[in-house]
Amino acid sequence: MNAEMRLSANGLDAIMRMETFLSAWGLGKWGHAEIGYGHIKRQGDMVPDRLTKNEAKALLKDDCEIAAKNIRLYVKVALNQHQFDALVSLAFSLGQQKQSFAGCEVAKRLNDGDYAGAARAFGIYINDGLVACEYLIARRRAERALFEGR
Repeated sequence: MNAEMRLSANGLDAIMRMETFLSAWGLGKWGHAEIGYGHIKRQGDMVPDRLTKNEAKALLKDDCEIAAKNIRLYVKVALNQHQFDALVSLAFSLGQQKQSFAGCEVAKRLNDGDYAGAARAFGIYINDGLVACEYLIARRRAERALFEGR
């Protein structure tokens, strides 16, 4: 149903605005080694020690493709481009594990055909541990607005 969908340039730009750019490896918001726009160091990573913004954008695009594959795999209802872009941003933010997006309330409500409920469910994912995080509140609002085409 969404097999041909890809993250749009506008979607990629939106994610770039939500992520902090790091030109060199450093600790990201959540205490992981990161570089570029939220790329988390993984075993076997061949990412250099420094990146330009263009290199970081290309790396983010590759990372977002992992999230996009999960959207295409787990969402069983039709999506428009804004919705797809917002879901890729959410899935990227939740993490690259398949179960992160597949088991989230947004995906469940979408697959029940409840688009409005799915939009509201973005607001569930605002905690850093047990505490609401201003950064995540702002990000989820932006993702919801994108999902709703605003």
